[in-house]
Amino acid sequence: MIFYSDSNVRKSRSGTPLTQLVCFLGLLGSCETVGALPEYFNNWLDEYPTSAAADAGCNVCHSSGGGDGWNRYGWDIREEFIRTGRIDMIAAILSNAVEQGDSDMDFTGASNALEILQGTQPGWTVGLNNDFYFKDGSIVGGNSAPAQVLDDLDPPVIAVTPTILDFGSFDLNQTAAVNAQVVIENLGQQMLVLNNTEVCGSTGSEYSVPDLQNTEITAGNNVSWTITYTPDGEAVDSGCVKIDSSAAANSEIEVAVTGHGCDGLDVQLDIDIEALVVPDSVRIGDPDIPVTVQLQSTCSEPETGVMLVVQNNQSYDEHVLFDFMALAGTQIVALPHLATEGLVEGELMWTADLTDQNPDSDLVAVTTNVQAPAPADTFCVVIPIPGSGTVSFCL
Repeated sequence: MIFYSDSNVRKSRSGTPLTQLVCFLGLLGSCETVGALPEYFNNWLDEYPTSAAADAGCNVCHSSGGGDGWNRYGWDIREEFIRTGRIDMIAAILSNAVEQGDSDMDFTGASNALEILQGTQPGWTVGLNNDFYFKDGSIVGGNSAPAQVLDDLDPPVIAVTPTILDFGSFDLNQTAAVNAQVVIENLGQQMLVLNNTEVCGSTGSEYSVPDLQNTEITAGNNVSWTITYTPDGEAVDSGCVKIDSSAAANSEIEVAVTGHGCDGLDVQLDIDIEALVVPDSVRIGDPDIPVTVQLQSTCSEPETGVMLVVQNNQSYDEHVLFDFMALAGTQIVALPHLATEGLVEGELMWTADLTDQNPDSDLVAVTTNVQAPAPADTFCVVIPIPGSGTVSFCL
């Protein structure tokens, strides 16, 4: 038993002498004298001298005032201490198994070390979700946390809505800039602090955000954040906005942003088939044939309900209904593969067509030369070449 005079008693973060702490891990029995600071709690305080988690006293690790009965964090330390021969308590406290573990298994997913750093309880969580462990091996579940720690159970949790933001198409002659709102919410119990916000991505210079550095969001509250898109030319502008915070998990979140500046919006969306990509030649028994269609659109609003039809003169007949969202860019549509088993030698004739707002003809035709199966000792490979078909060779 170790006793301390008033001048040497360790203080909690709030400055209150910890004379009320009577036992930490109970491995040497419970303390009998108020004012005694057990050796193991002394070890813990040496490693985490500034953590507000110490304000819980014995309840950092114990289910009640010391002795037999631990929360999961205290039990994890005890198990590690016993596993290593009861030689070094500090080594047990700082072991990777304990510090990087998530003893309370709360919804934040924060490690024990991170919870202690943020002043929350590594062994307690909200609700009747706490188990008590005893020396005889019994476990009692369905317990709430002690009253004195109910406000400090779990660290801040950040939630951002939405995480994908599409500004759509804008006529450069009519629209200078457009704003959109993102909501940042703190779902945890501790203060959430936004450390930094910045625009990222290769074409993100068209986006701007206010500086939210050191913005504090109290538990259960949120802030609205404005992202401004200012297109500076006729192009698809894709990027991201990065939010860095003090959250225990997912401290860095990115919001994907995209928009399209147009030099005048077309009344009708015209989608053209740039390419129907299939192999130039295959052998019966080769791997299944990949089929893709590359589309390109004019500068207009996206269109829903586009019908793409791809067929060949043997067995392939696919009708795909989809939304065209590429905003005057390229969109790749992957269709089901075609098995080469069962094909007939000769010319395989493919067609691709679609329906859009513009009634012009979009029909595209290509061919694949179907050859006899390769000899048994021959190995064939089909390599797709984006935008130019495929190459097939046999060894």
